[in-house]
Order: sequence, then structure tokens, then C-alpha cells
Amino acid sequence: MSHAEDAGLTLNPFGANVWTGARETAKSGSLYGQPVAVKNLGDSKGLADYFTDLVNEKALQMNISSQEVERLLSEGRVILP
Repeated sequence: MSHAEDAGLTLNPFGANVWTGARETAKSGSLYGQPVAVKNLGDSKGLADYFTDLVNEKALQMNISSQEVERLLSEGRVILP
């Protein structure tokens, strides 16, 4: 069983929660004993959220729907940055 399953979550919300916890801890200037530049922490999103953002941005660039971008990705006809 994965940690996400143990917590009763799927991987996307679990990953976002883990990142949020790491961000909150890092605001002290340290994470796992390593110094952290607070300005470089970024958003608290799961990987699926970042993928969705990339797909939506590509759809806007191409003036097509995000579903069409996903179809083209599955066919290997477009790439994401």
C-alpha cells in the first residue's frame, strides 16, 4: 500500500499535501536540515495539476480544446514545454 492509500487519498491530492507541508516547513529557512531560499518555493500543486496547466496553456496557444490537445499528445503529434 502506498502512503497516499494509507492516507485515504489518490496520488494527486496526496502529492499536493506533501508539497504544501514541505513549503510550510521550508518557510523557516530550512528543510531536512538544508537551507532553503523562501522566494523559490513555488506553488502547492500536485503533478496532475501542473500537467493540466500545461495542457490548458497549449490549448490556448493552438486555439483548440484541452481535450484535443490530450488526443494529439496521445498520438505523439504535439509536445508540452
